[in-house]
Amino acid sequence: MKYQNCLLVDIGNSRLKWNVWPYGTGGFSRQTQSVDYKTQSLAQLLDAQWQSIEDSISAIVVANVAGDVIAKQLDAWCVERWHIHPQFVATTAAFQSVKNGYRDYRELGVDRWLAVIAAYQRYPAEPVIVIDCGTATTVDALTKQGEHRAGPIIPGRQMMLQALTNNTANLNIAAGADTQTSLFADNTQIAILSGVNFAAAGALNTIVSEMRRQLADEKERIAVKIIVTGGAAAQLMPLTQIKKFSVEPDLVLIGLRTVVDKLR
Repeated sequence: MKYQNCLLVDIGNSRLKWNVWPYGTGGFSRQTQSVDYKTQSLAQLLDAQWQSIEDSISAIVVANVAGDVIAKQLDAWCVERWHIHPQFVATTAAFQSVKNGYRDYRELGVDRWLAVIAAYQRYPAEPVIVIDCGTATTVDALTKQGEHRAGPIIPGRQMMLQALTNNTANLNIAAGADTQTSLFADNTQIAILSGVNFAAAGALNTIVSEMRRQLADEKERIAVKIIVTGGAAAQLMPLTQIKKFSVEPDLVLIGLRTVVDKLR
């Protein structure tokens, strides 16, 4: 059976990820690709990265937190390439059994919403914590009934570095700097990088510990599941005291696929 293909796109604050999903299947047709889209114009990036995608794309569905300018540039490129206007998914008050926890559901970033939907799909009727280690580090919880509880937002590694170096004289982090984390440092660069990583890890320890306590069902002895996503996960999570978690780099795309599959 030949499937029509849907291009799923996740535009974050600094990186663009995509994959092709054959309608009706339970997975993607290739390995997810990811690139920093702020290093060049979006049109030039797409010319280089997307020209090899097959002509059988029948739909393009996008999760975008980067704003209207990027959305318009993406739309123009896709119309020229495939004569298709992308569909931009928005956060909703609910999706099936999952209920958005924000008072104004539209304030919740669509990437966080899709990650929560994907987490519920993976662990239905179980309490779940979703950690996204991206430009900002976000933590979201789900009760076993599907009630979303949004947690704190922590500045991401790069944001902390910029805040420190932009407001302190004679502090610079060189491009491609050593990313090692050490309790004791022999230079300022490693001291800053280590401080940023330890600060984020310490915050996560406190947040996740308290969330686990509030979500745990002692009567039924249901353990709280933890899913981690985001580009900084490999650097950040080993510094935490969080030992049992699963890593899913494509969590937002999986949530996007879930929404498209249920609504088409």
